[in-house]
Order: sequence, then C-alpha cells, then structure tokens
Amino acid sequence: MHKIELGRICDFPTLPAEIEVAHHPYFLVKTGEAYTLISRICPHAGYTVEAYDDQFVCTLHYWCFDRNTGDCLNVSGEKLKTYPVVLTDDLLTAVLDT
Repeated sequence: MHKIELGRICDFPTLPAEIEVAHHPYFLVKTGEAYTLISRICPHAGYTVEAYDDQFVCTLHYWCFDRNTGDCLNVSGEKLKTYPVVLTDDLLTAVLDT
C-alpha cells in the first residue's frame, strides 16, 4: 500500500470529480465529511464507468453502482474498488493497494 497525493481540496470544486491516478481512472466522492476514491473500471468486463444522475453506470452492460459506496445496484455482491482518502491541511491523500 502507498499514499498518493491527489491535490488540494480547492482543486475539486465539484464532486464527484473524475481524476486519473497512476494512469487509472477514478471518481473522487464525498459522503458527509468523508472522501473516497472509487475506481471507474467495471469489475464485470473492465469497461469505463460514467457518472449519470445519482449513479455510476457501465454503459457496456448497464451495471449501475451507488455513487457513494461503489456497490453494484443490479448485481448482488459486486462493487467498484474503493480507497480511503484522508484530508490533512486541505490536502487530499489516497491510500492505494496498487
């Protein structure tokens, strides 16, 4: 596991924000006071997930994911990978396993 600096909180005026970390696409989300990094790669077929209204959707097979937790809404037990994000002195840092 290693820590990756994502940027200052002011760099993300609108959430969820699409960001790239180490050449991989993610969403940065905020639920209450907690921040999370959620993978934009669908666990089913590896297609890129997009933000639509209040969900994240894989447009290849229309798997839908909760935009706060990454849990799949139409396939039980599936979810997008999530990583904790720590806010320290206005700097967001993710803890990744890659």
